[in-house]
Amino acid sequence: MTRLEKLQTTVTLKKWIFYDPGVGVLAAHHTGQPGSGKSNMSTGLAAQCVKKNNEYLIMPGDRWCEWKHFLDHNLLKGINLQVIVPDNCPINYYGLSQGEDYLIECNYDEINVFDYLDPINRILVIYDSHIHPQDRTYLWLNVLQQLLNRDTLVNTCIGLLYHEASVLFPERSRELKWHDIQEYSQHFVETRKGLIRHQFVSQVEYEIESSIRMKCGIQFLRKGRAGKHHHPEIKASTPFLDIDEYNLVISSGGFKKYNKIKKFYEKKKIMKMIPTRTTYVTREERDTTIKIDEKSNVLIQNCYEFTESIRETSRILGISRERIRKVIKT
Repeated sequence: MTRLEKLQTTVTLKKWIFYDPGVGVLAAHHTGQPGSGKSNMSTGLAAQCVKKNNEYLIMPGDRWCEWKHFLDHNLLKGINLQVIVPDNCPINYYGLSQGEDYLIECNYDEINVFDYLDPINRILVIYDSHIHPQDRTYLWLNVLQQLLNRDTLVNTCIGLLYHEASVLFPERSRELKWHDIQEYSQHFVETRKGLIRHQFVSQVEYEIESSIRMKCGIQFLRKGRAGKHHHPEIKASTPFLDIDEYNLVISSGGFKKYNKIKKFYEKKKIMKMIPTRTTYVTREERDTTIKIDEKSNVLIQNCYEFTESIRETSRILGISRERIRKVIKT
């Protein structure tokens, strides 16, 4: 057996689901062109983890109700789903009513995910389409911190499924969102031992922040273009994958081509939750009372200290290098 063949046996789909508690869980990144089956696969894997491993699942609730496939699914009998919705932003419902039992109004400044998780209610959806994209990452940063600091379900794996990960963790972001992503990335290194199983889904591999993307232990490539850093066989085969196939890539360099996976049954009913307006998440200790100029100077200084590069700070914040030099000198 060659070294590559030996490496290929270390991580399989089955080993990813039924993880070694002593090692922890690996984060996964799904990529592929629209309609390639990446959302179906990630949803199906999440459902299997909940059912077969007695895990819990938390995910964003988008306006197209991607979570609807978990409702009344044969695989999830006896497992309930709850959807948290804001108590201060009206939502237009299509295909479902505002009075559904699984919809729970909540003040988003006081969300505690463990108020909603129990052995029956093991799938929690937090609707976030009403939040401005610039502030959306901050909400999920708070959720991640709660999961890492939990004193209940300590030895139970909890999944986080991000279907549109490029909205929450874009490679190029600015201002407060950039800081939220960097802080999320810092906490992300603890999730393997903390038994927090991430699944990120995006159409393009490079559109997710590299400090998060490159820490994913496993990649599921559906039909599309593979990044230039991949093995030549992966780059050559990925564009020609069938709808039921995926290429598996291990972060350490191993790979398996042309793997087969069954389609996860999806609910065909059209369901939509459209927010009537955009709101913002309250940010604690964010110097909201200081003047704009002073706040900008603090932001420049913090960003420069993090990057230690005037050029990189200028690119991230979209501010001239001359302005940055003046702030640093003062």
